[in-house]
Amino acid sequence: MQNDLIIISEYCNHCNIEPSFILMLGEDGLIDIEEIDNRSCFPAAQLRELERYAHLYYDPVSYTHLTL
Repeated sequence: MQNDLIIISEYCNHCNIEPSFILMLGEDGLIDIEEIDNRSCFPAAQLRELERYAHLYYDPVSYTHLTL
């Protein structure tokens, strides 16, 4: 089982996503959030799931177009 963690702030800087979006997913129980050395992280195993949520949230027009 993979235990690698991705630091939320670094991921958000790289992908131009607001950290509050990922933290909201964590509060809603959709993504696991861990605090390591005062940094919020999520499991690398959930990266694909997070990217789906981000795509739906940040680009809903594209998602709608693909599903028509």
